[in-house]
Amino acid sequence: RQALKAADYQTTFSETPQESVYNGAWAATDGQTLWTNDRGPRALALEGTLRKASGAPWRPPAGIKQKSGASDGSHGRAICQLVSILFALYGMVFGLGTVARDRDDGTLAADLVLPVNTWVHGWARWLAGTSLLGISYLLCVLVFHAIMGIDDPGAMFRHGLASAGGATGIGLIVVGRASLRQSFTGPFTLGAALCSALIGAGATGAWWAGLLPIASTFSTSDGWIAVGVSILAGGLSSAIFAHRGTRL
Repeated sequence: RQALKAADYQTTFSETPQESVYNGAWAATDGQTLWTNDRGPRALALEGTLRKASGAPWRPPAGIKQKSGASDGSHGRAICQLVSILFALYGMVFGLGTVARDRDDGTLAADLVLPVNTWVHGWARWLAGTSLLGISYLLCVLVFHAIMGIDDPGAMFRHGLASAGGATGIGLIVVGRASLRQSFTGPFTLGAALCSALIGAGATGAWWAGLLPIASTFSTSDGWIAVGVSILAGGLSSAIFAHRGTRL
């Protein structure tokens, strides 16, 4: 108690120090063990005082400060925003690549003879790409939320899902009649330019950016409208794909 008083701690005696913490005290000790409900610099400073009093060879260094913004979720959100952009580019490549690959190996020709509407082929490819990227991004959000916290993980996931859906739709729209062997560079460049334009729109912070897939990643909206717009983009891309993309 003398060592704690010398370090300007106010102390009270308790026969059950551990129970004192459960009853509201921020820290308690019997001289050998420290119980506390505080994991910040204050608890480390108290631990250092106790170690010094007991002659321990090591104690926490003085002046440890809590990291700024470590618990407000901003760092986790920033990382997920970057990952969302990466997944958007993946979605654009998925939309392009699945069609171009299937056109080259004859899979698309086999699909077209099936007794289904032509828009089904585009819709199925959009849904497959969006679902795969959406599940992967959900796992990413959960991991980063567990490690460092995200201020609104649900909204962050919806933004990423909208990005994946919107970018996959862009890939299906711009692919046209391109294949891996012929004219693939042009559609890829156009798709990347459209995705970059949406990223730039989101970076402006305009209110309408929260309504658009990919751009909404940088907004403070809840992401629901962006998800709805991405579904509309999926339907539009399927219609355009059916109109021109399935013609061999």
